[in-house]
Amino acid sequence: MKTRIAAGFATLAVAGALISVSPATADAAPVIGTACSNKQANDLRYTARHQPTVCAWMGAHGGHKWVRTARVDPKVRKLGSPCNNKYPVAKTPRGKAVVCSGGRWVYGP
Repeated sequence: MKTRIAAGFATLAVAGALISVSPATADAAPVIGTACSNKQANDLRYTARHQPTVCAWMGAHGGHKWVRTARVDPKVRKLGSPCNNKYPVAKTPRGKAVVCSGGRWVYGP
C-alpha cells in the first residue's frame, strides 16, 4: 500500500511539473511586453517574428520589460563610434543596444 501511495505522489509531481509554467530562458526569443532580467538590461534581441526589441527599465513598478525599438543598423557598431542617423539603433559587439545621438553611438536614455 505504501508503495502505491509513493508512486501516486511521484505521478502527481511529474504531472505537476509538466503543466507548470516556467520562465523563459535567456536564449528564448523575447516577447514584447514581458519581463526580462536586470542581467538582460539593454540587450538587443529579436522576437520570433523578427521584431527588434530591447530589455528596458520601465521604472520601479514596471521593472525590466522587452520593448520595441526603431529600425536597427544591420552592422554591429562600437559604442562612441560615428553614426549618421540613417539608423536610430544599433547593436554593439556585446549585444547591447545603442542609439545614434549627436553623431555618435551612445547608450540610450
